Amino acid sequence: MLSIKQGKNGIEVKMHDKTKGLELIGRHLGMWNDKLKVDADEELKSLFKTIASAEGK
Repeated sequence: MLSIKQGKNGIEVKMHDKTKGLELIGRHLGMWNDKLKVDADEELKSLFKTIASAEGK
């Protein structure tokens, strides 16, 4: 938050947090993704099922 006020030593100016601002812009633009999406095709799924059933025996 930007704020300006008169202090006892003159004018005080507090600026925005630049790092946080850059992070928010990056998230808005989709540069960082907090969620990981994993897709597997049917052949890979059947392979995992085969391995899992073989381990259960």
